[in-house]
Amino acid sequence: MSTSRLENLITKVRNQTGNQAYGDSSGISQTQFEHYFNDGLSFLQETLSTQHAAPSHFLETKDINVVSGTESYSLPDTMLTSGGILEVRYKHSDNQWKKLEPLPVSKRSRLTDGVGTPYGYTRINRSIYLINIPNESITNGLKVTYIKRFDRLGVRRGTIDSVSGTTTLTALSVDESTLLSTTEHGYDSADYICIVDRDGNFKVRNIPIDDVNTSNGNITINGGSFTLGTDDTTPSNGDFVVFGKNTSTHQLDLDDTVGRFLTEYATWRVLQEDSNIEDQRAKLSELTSMRDSIIESYGSYDDDVMFVPELN
Repeated sequence: MSTSRLENLITKVRNQTGNQAYGDSSGISQTQFEHYFNDGLSFLQETLSTQHAAPSHFLETKDINVVSGTESYSLPDTMLTSGGILEVRYKHSDNQWKKLEPLPVSKRSRLTDGVGTPYGYTRINRSIYLINIPNESITNGLKVTYIKRFDRLGVRRGTIDSVSGTTTLTALSVDESTLLSTTEHGYDSADYICIVDRDGNFKVRNIPIDDVNTSNGNITINGGSFTLGTDDTTPSNGDFVVFGKNTSTHQLDLDDTVGRFLTEYATWRVLQEDSNIEDQRAKLSELTSMRDSIIESYGSYDDDVMFVPELN
């Protein structure tokens, strides 16, 4: 299950709105279309979350090591920011799991928190704080079930033509003839890249980069090397580079029903740019109907009783 490749969705919008022509300094760039589609993706996920529609394939589980005397534990960066935690379980020394109670921040006090077996947690920003503070270390002693934030969409920025390293990448390059236009390739402003195959399946996520030589395609990896994560696989020549963390050419968690919604959303954004009021209204009505159908097609979930807002 996945949407069509982003470039194909963009082409549909260009054809629908008469925006086929674009260049380095005119028309709507591929990069701008990336923004439109990802705005639509964020809008849709926020709506699904608000309506408590989250099918099981949106959920992920992360095991975290418990360290004696350590109160706070980082949440996965793929977790939906608001209300993303469904459940936190703690493994006791007898290997029995117990669900921890979500508690308000007021229950946590650095001066009065006890030390012992945790019975609850509170969330602040992208961390959870255990109450009590554990007095034992347990491998994979925390199990966090959460709503996964949708991966972002990106266009192909180049094709891999050289890889050095297997579990640790020490050098990468792209075929310079496959780069987007000089002003749009954007490597000078990209902090992270992902590498995907032709169907958008991730090979490597979130490689920090400093630069790319657009003359020979050599990519400068931040720090000189990158160690693959447990879910990464060694990239191959012919794989594709996309910009940003957790970004793919396809939306792998969703089907073409959502792809059609995103196409219409991007079309609506283009019409806003063109100041076509009547077409905007018609498209907005169509979008609302499509959104409601998507919400109706997804089941409901039971989340933690308590929502703890993020603190600045």
